[in-house]
Amino acid sequence: MPNWCSGWMKIRGKKQDVLDFFKNEVAIWTYDKTYSLTTSEAVFENDEYEYEYILKQEKNQKLYLRNSRRFFFLDKEITFYNNEQANCYLNLEIQQAWHIDVGELLTSHSKKYNIDFNIYASECGMAFEQYITIVNGKVIRNDAIKYDDFGFEAINPSLGG
Repeated sequence: MPNWCSGWMKIRGKKQDVLDFFKNEVAIWTYDKTYSLTTSEAVFENDEYEYEYILKQEKNQKLYLRNSRRFFFLDKEITFYNNEQANCYLNLEIQQAWHIDVGELLTSHSKKYNIDFNIYASECGMAFEQYITIVNGKVIRNDAIKYDDFGFEAINPSLGG
């Protein structure tokens, strides 16, 4: 059983780029009582009246980043405004086993889909925080911070574990 590094991922990009990223790289992971797993495409519905895209998932489902090492999106609904000209911004609750793995996966997604990532995550069991920024496929920041007194110094010492 892994420790979980939990926090938030901000995604910045044009509407179509964000939608393409979710369509191709994020899947719904469905599990049953025996933890048998199946995957399906994460599809956004366009609510034109509210100009929002909404992804709904069932109780026995999680969103995960394809080809990752247990990287999950914990939000039950993901909504962003239908803005054709300006950037869209999403702030998503995330969780990954052990630590946030920047590796080639996030940098290649940033470059391929013209989206940027800004991540803050914490793991209370191993007492560290991570700050990651990826812009145009380049890692701008990848800091792992350990503290002398994690319970006092960390921004949110109860995250992860």
